[in-house]
Amino acid sequence: MSPKRATRRAAGAAVGRSPRPAAAEPAPAGAPLTLCFGVHDHQPAANFDTVFEQAADRAYLPFLEAVQRHPSFRFSLHVSGSLLLWLEQHRPRAVDRIGEMAERGQVELMGGGFYEPILPAVPERDALGQLERLSDHLERRFGRRPLGAWLAERVWEGRLPALLERAGFRYTVLDDHHFLRAGLAPEDLRGFFVTEREGRALRLFPILKSLRYAIPFDRVEEILARLRELHASASALPCVTYADDGEKFGLWPGTHGWVYEEGWLDRFLEALEGQSAWLATAPFAEALERFPPAGRVYLPDASYAEMTEWALPTAARARLELVRARLVESGLDGLAAPFLAGGAWPAFLAKYPEANLMHKKMLWVSDALASRLAEASLDAVGQERARDLLYRAQSNCVYWHGVFGGLYLGHLRHAVFRDLLEAESLVAPVAEATVERLDFDRDGFEEAWIRTPEVNLLVAPEQGGGVALLELRAARMNLTNVLTRRPEAYHEEIRAAARAAAGAPAARASEAPSRSQVGAAAGEAREKAATIHAALAVSPELARSLVYDPHPRLSALEHFLSPEADLAGFRGTAEADTGAPLARHCLRRAETGSAGVRLLLEREGTPAVEKELLLEPGREALSASWRVRGAAPEAWFAAEWNLFFFWDEDPGRRYVVDGETGPQLGATLEREGVREIALDDRPMGLSATLRSPDPFRLWAFPLHSVSRGEKGYVTAYQGTCLTLLWRLAGPDEQRFFVELAWRRP
Repeated sequence: MSPKRATRRAAGAAVGRSPRPAAAEPAPAGAPLTLCFGVHDHQPAANFDTVFEQAADRAYLPFLEAVQRHPSFRFSLHVSGSLLLWLEQHRPRAVDRIGEMAERGQVELMGGGFYEPILPAVPERDALGQLERLSDHLERRFGRRPLGAWLAERVWEGRLPALLERAGFRYTVLDDHHFLRAGLAPEDLRGFFVTEREGRALRLFPILKSLRYAIPFDRVEEILARLRELHASASALPCVTYADDGEKFGLWPGTHGWVYEEGWLDRFLEALEGQSAWLATAPFAEALERFPPAGRVYLPDASYAEMTEWALPTAARARLELVRARLVESGLDGLAAPFLAGGAWPAFLAKYPEANLMHKKMLWVSDALASRLAEASLDAVGQERARDLLYRAQSNCVYWHGVFGGLYLGHLRHAVFRDLLEAESLVAPVAEATVERLDFDRDGFEEAWIRTPEVNLLVAPEQGGGVALLELRAARMNLTNVLTRRPEAYHEEIRAAARAAAGAPAARASEAPSRSQVGAAAGEAREKAATIHAALAVSPELARSLVYDPHPRLSALEHFLSPEADLAGFRGTAEADTGAPLARHCLRRAETGSAGVRLLLEREGTPAVEKELLLEPGREALSASWRVRGAAPEAWFAAEWNLFFFWDEDPGRRYVVDGETGPQLGATLEREGVREIALDDRPMGLSATLRSPDPFRLWAFPLHSVSRGEKGYVTAYQGTCLTLLWRLAGPDEQRFFVELAWRRP
C-alpha cells in the first residue's frame, strides 16, 4: 500500500468512516466456528483520576462505541467494581452503552471479585464477599446476575471450583497455559472443560495464546487466516476462546492510533460480519448451552505463563532462560514449554517482603473485622464501611510486579496502608497501648507488634532490630513504606542494551519509538502494532541508575562503618548483593506503663549494643537510643532511617536542616554538625523530623528504583534514606540518641 493511500485510510477511520473489510473468501467446509470473545477492563480504586480518564477515553469508551455499531458482534465483558463505580460517576454514557447492549443480548456481563483481588490470596469469607458484592451490583444496575467469573490475573488454585460454585458461578476463563501444564495437547483446547472440587463443578474455557498475542496487534487478514486454521482443526468442537485486557484496545503504547485512528477495530468487526457463513461470535454463557463439554480436567495451580516467570526469584529466572536456550538449540523447546512451569503467584510474597507485609496487615484487619462481626458489636454502617475499605486494600495490582509497575508504584502501596488504617480505626480502635510478641509477617521469626492511640509499630529483631512498620493513625500513613532496591531480571536487558548502544546516541527509554511508530513516522503503512512485551530502547544513563541496596531499608538500624566509609559506598552498588543479613537482635524486654511502651533489644556479636525504642503516651514521636561497648576506635556509628514520601521533584517537598529550608527531596546531602533534619511534605501536609542532642554528620539521599512499566523503563522515587553518623571514641561505653517526630501542620 502506498504512503498516500495509507494516510487516507487512517484519516477516514479518524472521522468515523470505516475502511473496507478484507475480501471474503469461500466459506470453509464444516460447521461454523464460534469465537467466544471476552474483554476484561480494570483500574485499581487507588489509581489517579487522570489514569482512569485516559483509560476511559482512549480505550474503554471507543471500544464500546465501535462494537455497539456492530450488533452482530456478541461478546462477554468484565468490568471490575472499582472501574464500574468510577464510570458510573464520571462516564455514565459508557455504562448506559453497556446496559443497552446487554438488553439486546449483544454483551454478557461477567462477575468476579469487586475490587479485583487474587481470590486464593484473601480469606474465603472475603473472597465470597467480593464475589457477591459485584454480582449484586450488576444485578441492580443491569437486571441479571452473572454466570461467569473473571479471575484476577487468571490465578488458579484447585480449591476455586468449590468457592465459585458456592458464589453462584458456572464458569470461568483461563489461559491455555493452565491446560497445557495439565498435559492436554494444543489441538485439544476447544470449547470448554469441566472440573470440580468437593463435588462442586465448574466449566473452564481455555484462552488461546495465539489469539491473545494476535488481537489487536496483527493485521486483520492474518487473524482471519489463523481463525480459518482453527476452524479446520475444530471439527469435533467448533468453539475457541479469546479473552484479554481491554487496555490493549487503545491504552497500551501505540494501540490507540492503530486500533482507532488507523481503523483496525472497524476492519476487524466488519471482517467478522463478512465471514458470517463460517464464523460467528458468542458470549461464554451461550456457548455453555450450545456445546457439550470437551472433557474433564484437573489443573495445577497456575496463572498465565508470563506471570509464573515473573513470580520466580531473579536468579531462578536466569536459570530458566538458560534451560530454554538449550532446549531451543536441541529443537525441544516446543514440546518442553508447557512443563517449564515457573512459579506460583504466592511466590511474589517471598520475592518481595514489602508485598508480604502489606498482605499480612490486610489479613490482620480482616481477622479483626471478622471478630467484631462475630461479637455483633459493630453497627451496620460501620460494618459496610470497614468491609469496603478492606476489600479495596485487597486489590491485586500492588502485591506483585511484572511488566506493569504494580508494587513499584508508591501511591498504590500508600493507598493499601491508608485504607487498612481507616478500617482498623472502625474495627479495632485503640484506647491504650498494647504489646504483642507474634510472627506478624509469617516468616518463622517473632516480631514485636505495638499499638498505641498514635501509631502501629512493628519491630523485627531478626532484621537488625529494625522498624518494619510505623503507621501514623492521624495521618493514615505508613511512614516506613519504602521499597528496597533489588535486582530484576529485566535489568540485564537494560545493561545489555546500554552496552550495545555505547558510543551511539540513544533515546530516553520513555521517549524511545516503537518499531511501528518508526514506520508511521516514515510515512509507511504499519503492518502491525507492537505488543507490551516488545523490547524497549534504553539509554546508558538508565543503566547507570541500577543501584541495589545491601540490606532491607528498614528504620532505626545501626551500623558500624570503617573510618574510610563514604556516602557513595553507603548509597548502594550495582552489585546484586541485596539480602545481606542484618545483625540479629534479641528482644529482651517489651513493656507498657505510665512512661509509655518500651522495647529493649540486644544485638548479637561484637561490639555489644543495647537498643531501646520508646513510644511516650500522647506524643507523636519515636525515640531510639543505643548503648555501645567494645567498638573499634575512629569507626563510625551510623543510625539509618528510611522514610516514605511521594515524589522527590515536587517543589513543595524539601529537606529542612536545622530549621533552614533546603533542596528538594531528590537531592543528596552531606552535612557536618547537624542537630536536626526534617522532611517537609507540604502537599501531603506532613513533616517528619530526626533530631539528636549531639551534633552528627548527615548523609541524606533519595532511593530511586528502576522498573518496567507499560510505557517503558522508568525510575521511581521510593523514599529517602537519612543516616546520622558519630565518631566512636573506642571500646568504652558510648550512648547515642535519636528522636523521630512527625506532625501535621
